[in-house]
Amino acid sequence: MKIRSGTEADAVAAAAVNVTAWRAAFHGIFSEQFLDSLSVERRASAIAARFGRADYSMRVVLDDGGAVVGFADWGPPREAVMHDYELYALYVLPSHQQRGLGRGLLQVVASAILAEGRTSLMCSVLEQNPHRAFYDRLGGRQIGRRSLLLDDAERAVIWYGWQRPDLAGIGAI
Repeated sequence: MKIRSGTEADAVAAAAVNVTAWRAAFHGIFSEQFLDSLSVERRASAIAARFGRADYSMRVVLDDGGAVVGFADWGPPREAVMHDYELYALYVLPSHQQRGLGRGLLQVVASAILAEGRTSLMCSVLEQNPHRAFYDRLGGRQIGRRSLLLDDAERAVIWYGWQRPDLAGIGAI
């Protein structure tokens, strides 16, 4: 497996990973109608649009054949918070999970942020996400909560944050 910088040309592959991972993780939590409505095309358009910003970064993980099987992207926080960057997404195809790829992606993100002289990262995770413990295991601290209307229901969202010592420690886990 190889991790490299993502480009706008990776937007469709990243979107496909995103939608596939969502459908697998939230099967039985969200309605089938909602999950079926997730669109690779809409997601790819949103991802591709971010590449026009100088403060946006993406890393992709490739399998041995060169196909994108996971990605992470980050940039400035979308809400007013006291962190330098927000991890917008971190997804790995279900067929490639439990191999350390997510941890590897988060390590690369943390290293890139620290190399820029930045000191903090945050992300939001649905409380019902069956993979939420991943962020706890990698030193994320719960820094807040809010609710979000998804699939005609209020859903709790947990905000996780890392400061410099926690970010530096991700690589040591």
